[in-house]
Amino acid sequence: MKTLTASALLLFTSFFTGLAQAENVYDMKYQGYLIKQEAGPGSSTFFDPIPIAEISNEHLTFSGNAVLWFDENPDFAGLSPSTCCSVSLGNQGSFTVRFDQPVNSVGLNILPVAPTWDSFIESLGSSTVSAVYKNSFGEIVGQSSVTTNWLGEFWSDQFQWNNTFNGHEGAFGVSSVDGFSEITFSVEGMEGSFNAKGFSYIAPLFIASTNLYYSYANPVPEPQTYAMMLAGLGMLGFTAKRHKKLHMRA
Repeated sequence: MKTLTASALLLFTSFFTGLAQAENVYDMKYQGYLIKQEAGPGSSTFFDPIPIAEISNEHLTFSGNAVLWFDENPDFAGLSPSTCCSVSLGNQGSFTVRFDQPVNSVGLNILPVAPTWDSFIESLGSSTVSAVYKNSFGEIVGQSSVTTNWLGEFWSDQFQWNNTFNGHEGAFGVSSVDGFSEITFSVEGMEGSFNAKGFSYIAPLFIASTNLYYSYANPVPEPQTYAMMLAGLGMLGFTAKRHKKLHMRA
């Protein structure tokens, strides 16, 4: 009987844990890989960038000018989750995510993307990553930004990015006690310039991302969570009934 009671309490704990503000991680990079895998290397659109709207699902609706693109050339590296496909925000890109329920915490991991001509780079400028979040009425309820810098010298590959969000290194995020329904991430960077006389080149710092982190403000339980609660109630009821019978016999 003690075992049944413990099991019932465990199910109840699991139920309320399911209601807790657990963090969800949406692997955008892997979604890009699935799209390219379905298209196949032989398709006419295989090398085309993927509009970010195509990775939307029943919980998240994406929009904006950001695209998903290969991290490595598939002709040489092949098609795999590691080679395809990060969300490219470039130097002026943005995207918006609308959630099926209000959220109170959203983060984005930030990856520096050095231009392929880095052998000619003397220095790279900074880029500012911003987030604007709105409620269900489209009203802005908060905004935040952070500036990323390139610390590298000629031939180097050093990136200044010490930001951490909810324990995720190299991530930038925002939170709100009241919750919000959509968020827009954008990148604003300097323009590239070239000085022919001094052979110095200043390039913009490009930004990419692979993961989106979010937590619901008041999560609605999934069907399996309700199933755990009902199972716990049933076990507690059975335990109480059995305990009553044993008590009456005594």
